[in-house]
Amino acid sequence: LSLDEFRRASGGLPLQLYAPYFCGSYNDYFNDTGSGWRGVRSDTSLPGCRDYDFWDASPDESGRFYDWFFSVGIDVGMISFETDFMNQNRNCVPSFRGTVDGAERWQRGMADAARDAGATVQLCYATPPDALASLEFDAVTNFRASFDYCYGRSWDVGLSSLLIGALGKIPSKDTFWTTTNDRTVTPGCEWTEDREIPGAALHLTLALFTAGPVGISDGPGYTDVGLVRGAISADGTLLKPSRPATLADSLLRARCDDQKDLPAFTSNGGNPPSSFSNSSEARRPLAPTPTDRRPTTRGLYYRGKKSASAAKAEAEAEVYVTHSAVVPSDDLPSGSARAWYVASFRVPRPFDLLRSDLYPPPPEEDEARTASTTTTTTTKLAWRRFDGGISCVDGSLAIESGCLSSSDGEGISIPASVTKGGFDHTVTIVYPPPCVRSGWRLLGELTKLVPLSEARFSSVACTDGGVAFRLKGMTGEVVEVTAVDATGIVHVYDIRVPSTDEQILFHAEDMQLAQVVTRSN
Repeated sequence: LSLDEFRRASGGLPLQLYAPYFCGSYNDYFNDTGSGWRGVRSDTSLPGCRDYDFWDASPDESGRFYDWFFSVGIDVGMISFETDFMNQNRNCVPSFRGTVDGAERWQRGMADAARDAGATVQLCYATPPDALASLEFDAVTNFRASFDYCYGRSWDVGLSSLLIGALGKIPSKDTFWTTTNDRTVTPGCEWTEDREIPGAALHLTLALFTAGPVGISDGPGYTDVGLVRGAISADGTLLKPSRPATLADSLLRARCDDQKDLPAFTSNGGNPPSSFSNSSEARRPLAPTPTDRRPTTRGLYYRGKKSASAAKAEAEAEVYVTHSAVVPSDDLPSGSARAWYVASFRVPRPFDLLRSDLYPPPPEEDEARTASTTTTTTTKLAWRRFDGGISCVDGSLAIESGCLSSSDGEGISIPASVTKGGFDHTVTIVYPPPCVRSGWRLLGELTKLVPLSEARFSSVACTDGGVAFRLKGMTGEVVEVTAVDATGIVHVYDIRVPSTDEQILFHAEDMQLAQVVTRSN
């Protein structure tokens, strides 16, 4: 099929098109008999470049070439463009290596052409200099921060996302399968454990938690639709967090113990600068520090004494943290959060994640100000494991029923995960203290991995009698929203969205200004 035929066959779906570079042996763009664009060619004799013989547009011609190239893509439904092997593009082309601004001017031509075409750009296997250069390129919105799913370990995005997110861009992970796809053989890729069923839910969770694009690469008919629904609204909108998930600070400090520098990114064939893929070889184990529920110097609470091998395993644990942002209200301090989300896996034994690992940090005190008084209460966080909402039953007591657990002040309990295979995982949702004015706490849409996504809840505020929020979704969509009142009783509401163009203002205490669907037991 041609691209145009493919688009028609798929019902006109928007496309992300892909081109890492252009063939070195022959192409229709950059050669003596081509269409006239000047090109620059890689040098396969450079270190790590033996298998990379290709052409790119020259820095001077980049804008003109990509203006034409993207116009062809737009005609067949392209809304986004991915260019890959940025590490090789930067390090294997003498014209880019030997000049101060050659690579940047090549990128600028591509980014400006995408901007003018109304498209966005994703950079894959990029280098830190690519990320820094992208600060001037609004069309470059995201970077792939993971290895290829084909080769395994594409869940390893916790370190790369730190730099990408700090620069105001969005990381993403590689596409993934939601089922085993009948164990279909992929040429060049050995079967890895993360393609087994337990890995599918983890890949979906981490892809969503990057806050970037989510790519599902199942064969036709193999997608686990029920699994995917935990990440989207009825119209397919990603219900994602407000910032990219990153490795918990305590674990980052543990891995950097006794090192002057942060863990290095992997290099490809020894090519500096290295690309955005996280290096397990660069991690140092956590030094053995016998503890008994006492805080270590790195901020974690470990349970019992540990050997050197146990300490190393703890340093290798994967715990990623992100959050949904809050719209400040009178009694929720600015800079707090509606909820924090913690994905944990490869955790050898239970530990407590400290409040200091949550960002924005939860307040130590919550203040409620009225016209005449100011009261101060000590905050107490609550948390729950993601279970699709089955543990939070309408009318039950939140704590006693197991819907919520309450923090004892030290931190949030993170359970051990089965390390064989590495894909037993847990998603923990952490909630700020209840509203001081009313004592209510909004838990959100518990069937979703991110139950208080800004894509669903555009604003949340405490009221004198409960909690209020603005809700959005597809016309006719029924959203199940859970809250806990001041007496600790769980309330579950089914709220129908009247119009895609409208947002419901819903008051949980009296169900005002919303059409509520009668719940069927």
